[in-house]
Amino acid sequence: KFDAFQAEQAQKWDEQNRKFDAFQAEQAQKWDEQNRKWDEQNRKWEENTQRLDRIEAQNSATLEEIQKANRRYESAIGAIGSRWGLYSE
Repeated sequence: KFDAFQAEQAQKWDEQNRKFDAFQAEQAQKWDEQNRKWDEQNRKWEENTQRLDRIEAQNSATLEEIQKANRRYESAIGAIGSRWGLYSE
């Protein structure tokens, strides 16, 4: 009777070990999938950051050109005004 009990307990332990191994494998697979998703998200984030940096640089260059043109026009208008006897600001 004791041998049957031991065999039954060994069988239960083996079954629990199989279940635990399957659970661990499933969890490892889920973690791998989640890590893959995080890596993909980080890659997209980095691409967007680089794209926004390029756009910001283009916008800054455009703003600088507009400001230079504005200064030239203000100077030209000021020079015209002074020829006409008007005070420029």
